[in-house]
Amino acid sequence: LHFISVTYLQPTELMMSVSSLLLQTCGDWTLHVIHDGQATDDVKRIMSEFCRDERIHFTQSQKRHNDYGHTNRELGLSMLRGDDKDFVLVTNADNYVCPCLVEEVMGAVSGTEGKTGQQVGIVYFDIIHSHLAWKYHRSHLYEGGIDMMAAAIRLDIAKQVGFPWRHYSADGRYIEQCAKLAVEKDLCAVHIEK
Repeated sequence: LHFISVTYLQPTELMMSVSSLLLQTCGDWTLHVIHDGQATDDVKRIMSEFCRDERIHFTQSQKRHNDYGHTNRELGLSMLRGDDKDFVLVTNADNYVCPCLVEEVMGAVSGTEGKTGQQVGIVYFDIIHSHLAWKYHRSHLYEGGIDMMAAAIRLDIAKQVGFPWRHYSADGRYIEQCAKLAVEKDLCAVHIEK
């Protein structure tokens, strides 16, 4: 599972986010952190320490885009190398994940494909969201119904859809379009109800 995390001047949140990945019960993941423009010395120092782990990579965009991270998400997708059947989860550096996320997502993929024979295009799940006063948010595969953090998408689909939008809720549009493309390719969506 590949993670793309965009950030802008958030050293404390970035430390929490990356640390949560290091606590995963399944170590089969990579992380690409992309800073919007030049990072501060604090962010560079933090990422220098984390990048000692070969699964973690850090990039700074040449200029600040200030478009909710969408240009840098597109950059992250273009940088990913891997099998088209790999999965990618695009997030922000102020999100952290429970220790079993990678295990649950990849288990849902292999379990569904093993039981039904149908390939999976998207795995989505419910979240606890700080912007909703730390309330439970049930995810739905349409713009306005899901947060960027709540879906892992097959790499070929994610790259084909990309991030052409720059508006605030473009993360939901991205997931909605990925879900539609998955249906067109006869791939299923799996909802982890946790």
